[in-house]
Amino acid sequence: MDYRRNSRDLNDVIEYAKLDAKNITKVCQAIYFPNFSNGNNYKLLELDQHMLKEIESGQNLVFKGGLHEKVVLCSSNETYEVRNAEQSNSMLVIPELLHAEATSDSPLQKPLSDNINKSLDKSLENEENETSQPPLIDHQIEHKQILKIFYDYLECRQIKPRIKKIQDLIHLNTYNGSENEHLTDRHSMFSRRQLFDTAQCSAGEFDEILKKIRCIEVNGFMRLLDYGYEYRVVTLMMSVMTENSWGLEEVDRNETLTALDGIVPNEITEAMFEFYTEEVAETGKFRYKEDMVCRIIAQNVLQEGLKFHIDEFFETCQGALPDGMQMKEEYLDGIGIVDRESSMPNIRGLFEENLPMNLSDRLRKLFKTMPRWTLSQISPYVEVFTTPQLGVTSLLAKNVRSVTENGIRFYVAKHHTILFDVRVMLQLGSDVDFGWLNEQTLTNRNG
Repeated sequence: MDYRRNSRDLNDVIEYAKLDAKNITKVCQAIYFPNFSNGNNYKLLELDQHMLKEIESGQNLVFKGGLHEKVVLCSSNETYEVRNAEQSNSMLVIPELLHAEATSDSPLQKPLSDNINKSLDKSLENEENETSQPPLIDHQIEHKQILKIFYDYLECRQIKPRIKKIQDLIHLNTYNGSENEHLTDRHSMFSRRQLFDTAQCSAGEFDEILKKIRCIEVNGFMRLLDYGYEYRVVTLMMSVMTENSWGLEEVDRNETLTALDGIVPNEITEAMFEFYTEEVAETGKFRYKEDMVCRIIAQNVLQEGLKFHIDEFFETCQGALPDGMQMKEEYLDGIGIVDRESSMPNIRGLFEENLPMNLSDRLRKLFKTMPRWTLSQISPYVEVFTTPQLGVTSLLAKNVRSVTENGIRFYVAKHHTILFDVRVMLQLGSDVDFGWLNEQTLTNRNG
């Protein structure tokens, strides 16, 4: 900014632009382009109302991500995917730039109606018959430096927290009882703070994730219980209820913890009791959560890839449950598939947490496991890819095909050979429209 514009420059611009100097406010601002070597430390960030309120209330927004990870932006309880987006117009950032109302000392003119343009007009009222050439006027000139010119910005889109990395890290060293701790490697354990710093999620979501996956702090490290050990602890807790002849809503917390003292470490028992029970408000006693108890029982029976006859599976699980609890098909969401269409109706183990975190790879795995799915069957396996703006049905509409049989919608793979398409559709009955199937289609798709 070596040269500073003066009143003579201003009047020349007014004259060249054929403007009336009387319509120019008293304060004019001379804007200077930046030195392009400066301003590289600034980025333009798009904020929604939630993030704006977080900043206004003094909270922090934190960028998180490893070397080979896509960056996310986290507030206190929400996570956003961050992408670089271009904009058609350049945006100038100018500190302390004055808006129109701050450059004039004349009162605002009231609009004649609500339908006219409400842009600010700061010109003074002048006599209509004044025709003399305006003299050289001396405006107050303020000099403003452009901080940076932006051609793009960081676009934020709210997403569900990415929990796969947390699960992978704590699976490195699962807890399998104090008697096996001498076999563990402390270098592959993480404290709560270390795990949070690594996780791509907000603090509020982090707490919910730890609760959802039943992660427990043991000797200063966050540990996930081995499935076999967790099943053992749950069955011990159930046995205390059975031995004391408690009803489903009469579970006593203190007696349960006392009964398992010396068998299971206290921090494990207390955490597991909190995960698996809920308080009965009227009595102060506790009840076990039927869905969680049924899932851990089913998970102990199911094995990845193996099939079980439906009746035998439910009979086995029911025999391991306390009186009054009922194994239901809905409790298998995300851990097993009920297939009633095969020659022998069966249940097979398929654990959501073991599937790929890439949507295309996951769908390929799902349709390899079973050629067609109902909405209720496939939802638990794709919900992790949904966002507040994109639900399960919209996600499926973009990535798979749907066909209908007897009023029931099934989802099938989008990219398969024509022979597979015909085979699946023939199974659905004569009400399927084959109008799209012609010689040209066969030639294009099968060569």
